[in-house]
Amino acid sequence: RRDGPRAGVFRRGPRRGSSRPGHLAVDAAAGRVYAADAGAGRVLVFSLDGAPVAAWRDVGVPAGIAVEAAGTVLVADAAGGRIDRYDRDGNRMARWQAVPAEPGGSLVGGLDTGPDGRIYAVLPRAAELAVFSPTGQRTATIRIAPPGAATWAVDVDVDPDPRGQAADLVWLASSRGLLLYEPAREAWTVNPVGADLAAVAIERAVGVHIAFHGVPPTGGRVLRLPHATAAASGAGRSWSGSMLSVGSLVGPEAVTWGLD
Repeated sequence: RRDGPRAGVFRRGPRRGSSRPGHLAVDAAAGRVYAADAGAGRVLVFSLDGAPVAAWRDVGVPAGIAVEAAGTVLVADAAGGRIDRYDRDGNRMARWQAVPAEPGGSLVGGLDTGPDGRIYAVLPRAAELAVFSPTGQRTATIRIAPPGAATWAVDVDVDPDPRGQAADLVWLASSRGLLLYEPAREAWTVNPVGADLAAVAIERAVGVHIAFHGVPPTGGRVLRLPHATAAASGAGRSWSGSMLSVGSLVGPEAVTWGLD
């Protein structure tokens, strides 16, 4: 819920293999939640009340996941360096190579779509944010290079510029904290709110949500910052005890928001 306490728990059902659910995406129109399960190489599909709907396999090592305006689902394969588009039933509609495949993984991370349908993909090992057309052609490459030390980015969220400009604001969760990139100015801002962020999700009326990995003895947590001041250092609304027991897991690894 918006005030922090959880309103429900999603369980993955019978365990089959090594399971590690991570990035999430919500399709409110279809009443579905999609979870990228990298540990078991599948995408888990749930109803909005947490009931299992389906498990898509043959998806490589799924990392980022995003729902497009038409309800199609984008899945990034961290091992293969690919992005696949699926319909709501899990049928692959398109595939393109985001980066050349090579051993080591972490080739593609978080995904999001802009208001014009462009697709944004974090390339962690390349330290780049790749921008693709809806048909999969790379149209831009943004070097993730804010001032200071090297940065490892893992997730991205794009929202229209609240000042009414044509460019989008691009937020990234990274090893150095919350990053804001303004394409119109080619400018970076770093909010050193904490190290090793796991995910970021934006809902302007509510705020900027960032997830931190659980590191004992503190455990995982989610922090909400006001949208207008999220790029600057400052306190926000934090919760953790309602999500997990301290030290019980390393997570969360993703965060997203629903229309309610």
